[in-house]
Amino acid sequence: MILVKVLYWIFNILFKKGEVCVIEGKNSAAYGNIPLITEGLLEQKIRYTIISHDSFFVKAVFKIAKAKVIIIDQSNKYLSNIKLSKQTRVLQIWHGGGILKRVGYDKQRHKTQKEINRLHRVYGNITDAIVCDAKLKEYYASAFNLKVESIHATGIPRTDLLF
Repeated sequence: MILVKVLYWIFNILFKKGEVCVIEGKNSAAYGNIPLITEGLLEQKIRYTIISHDSFFVKAVFKIAKAKVIIIDQSNKYLSNIKLSKQTRVLQIWHGGGILKRVGYDKQRHKTQKEINRLHRVYGNITDAIVCDAKLKEYYASAFNLKVESIHATGIPRTDLLF
């Protein structure tokens, strides 16, 4: 993973940020949010690049380094192993609606230093998240270790289709 980190910082220095990057995880198709997000980006004529969970790592790291905004719907191997620059925003489109279980920093686990380090590695790059209702903002802020102002009550794309 050191190679990934080194490549990221080289690309980060050499290339200007400005792109929107969408990262698909193994379960993105089943969750249904990423296809709706990319459809919305197309409708709004917002250019974006996409990284699938099985993309070649050099190409994926290159796209991440050029991204000003990264949209994810689950943790992934790329972002979990890179400390992003402060210029990059990561929007978590959480794949679950409501508060059905405890996730992230709120999981009921014995919080060893090893577990705390893992949480920082997996969730540490997330800067923003969306939720289905403003009443849930504080819960998601806690789960992702964010300020409440970084949680946006916009709705969840796949459930919005139902309404």
